[in-house]
Amino acid sequence: MTDIKDRLFTMRQAAEMEGVGLTTIFNRVCRGEYEVLEDGTRNRKITGRSILCRRETHLRPAKYGLRAGIKGVPAKANAGKTAEVGA
Repeated sequence: MTDIKDRLFTMRQAAEMEGVGLTTIFNRVCRGEYEVLEDGTRNRKITGRSILCRRETHLRPAKYGLRAGIKGVPAKANAGKTAEVGA
C-alpha cells in the first residue's frame, strides 16, 4: 500500500480526511494551505504531503483526550460525586 504522502486526493476525500466541509477545503486552497494539482480544467487533486504538512503546522497538541471529558473538555473535579440536595 502506498504511503499517504505519495497519494493524491480529491477535494471530497480531503474534506472527509480533515473532518470539515467542502467549503472549508476550498477556502484553505484559496489561502494556499494545500498543494493542489490540476488535471484538466475541472479536476483538482490535493497532495497527501500538503495535508500532513498542514496538520503539523496548524494543529495544537491535545491537552485532554476524549476520556478526560466530553470532546476534549477536562472533566470536572467532582464529576464522580453525587450532588448534595439542600434541606
